[in-house]
Amino acid sequence: MAILTGGLILAEPAPAFDSRSYTVPVGLESLQRAKTPQPAPQVPFTDPSGAPVTLARFKGKTVVLNFWSTTTAPSVRELPSLNKLQETAAGRGVEVVTVAVEQNGPAPVKAFLARQELKRLKAFTDRGALARAMGVRGLPTTAIIDPQGREVARLEGAGQWDSPEALSLILQASPGSSKGL
Repeated sequence: MAILTGGLILAEPAPAFDSRSYTVPVGLESLQRAKTPQPAPQVPFTDPSGAPVTLARFKGKTVVLNFWSTTTAPSVRELPSLNKLQETAAGRGVEVVTVAVEQNGPAPVKAFLARQELKRLKAFTDRGALARAMGVRGLPTTAIIDPQGREVARLEGAGQWDSPEALSLILQASPGSSKGL
């Protein structure tokens, strides 16, 4: 099944996720834990300077990897909570990586983030290759990547990431946590 979003067809299958329910914070009820964490693909995307980068750049950190678009309202509504999460998670082994699935590179994304006053988020972009490799079926989609580079959870659709409970859940996948997500 292919889903068309923002002019891109994202058709790769998503990884298998655990359908068992477990306690998650309000606003993240649809978060699904991976049945078996799999390594995140090392497909290049673009950093804010326009240089190619892969997820290996963030190895050793828990990554909240958010795929979004300036043209999808749920994506735009979710960004302030990700901005706040980046602020509160600073120095705790967590990196919020917001990747705009856009064809025009980082310049318009930087301008958009500045207009929205989202000072903590960086203008990473992807023309669709990383999103396809990750099995993203629609925007926004957020994956939690553990410090070993494995996807441990995923939320399809917008979430509320700025609560203390959300940060606590994310920290379970962080360096030094014995709980795991």
